[in-house]
Amino acid sequence: MPWRVLTPSGKLAYLLLAPVAAVLGAVLLGVALGEWAFVPGVIVLQVVVVGVAVRTFRDADVEDVAAPRAPWRMTARPTSGFVLGGLFLVESVSAVLRAPGQPDLWAVLLAAAVSATLGVAFVRSSLRLRAGDHLGRP
Repeated sequence: MPWRVLTPSGKLAYLLLAPVAAVLGAVLLGVALGEWAFVPGVIVLQVVVVGVAVRTFRDADVEDVAAPRAPWRMTARPTSGFVLGGLFLVESVSAVLRAPGQPDLWAVLLAAAVSATLGVAFVRSSLRLRAGDHLGRP
């Protein structure tokens, strides 16, 4: 069976440790490639952390944990996707509102765009789940 995170404690451990590892990885990129690489590194590693969580976090009560998840499906249940999507969208709007006057405006706007994209993906997934598209049918 593929690697799956099924327990709340396993999910919490991942959510606490993976971002720390991502920031450390971005710091190493910044040291190796220069300061300019830190922000893109954080963004890429954030997407990787979210992507791994989306593909491995499962709820055995709602979905088959052994089968691959449909590519559009971000969560097991619509509510969690709406919450996560909302948080990513709030983060994006907050970044845009703080962006004027920032020395690295490009980095703030890039991070906001990535957060908005993740937010929309979570919300879209939840809308499909709520509509009953549990098996990937249109």
